[in-house]
Amino acid sequence: MSRQLMIGLLMPMLVSLASCGPKQGDAAAPPSEPTTANTAGTTKSAPASVLVPEGIDVAQTSTDPSYGFTKENPVKVGMKDEYSGPAASQVYLRHLRDKDFKPLRFERLGSMGGGPDDHMLDLYQLTASNVQVFKIYVDMYHPENTPLSQLAPVGLYFWK
Repeated sequence: MSRQLMIGLLMPMLVSLASCGPKQGDAAAPPSEPTTANTAGTTKSAPASVLVPEGIDVAQTSTDPSYGFTKENPVKVGMKDEYSGPAASQVYLRHLRDKDFKPLRFERLGSMGGGPDDHMLDLYQLTASNVQVFKIYVDMYHPENTPLSQLAPVGLYFWK
């Protein structure tokens, strides 16, 4: 079979497959259908007049200004698998959103010594869509704290 004939037969199938399923970046962006924020349990950073995209739970933002921002009060995440602490941290960080409900870029800055539970803490630098920078501490040795059930630090949101 000639090369041109094979390309001619395969091209429509490849185009069809390429148009199916999520596009690049779909998993990182929240759905675009906005809903009005529920004021029960919200923080000062999410007034009721703000339209909140579907998938954002404003009640899942901490009201404690030290949560995540200090070694004494890190975000505690984990998974049941003994070696999945780094994966739990990644899942948590990928679900955080900035004040404009956009994903944050993040970079691990390194281990910062022991936290309140004598676990090693990792420090991450998060950059928002408006280039505001946050630094948060993560303790990834808490298998009882699944990443999707944790709070976002003040000024950020959590997308599910």
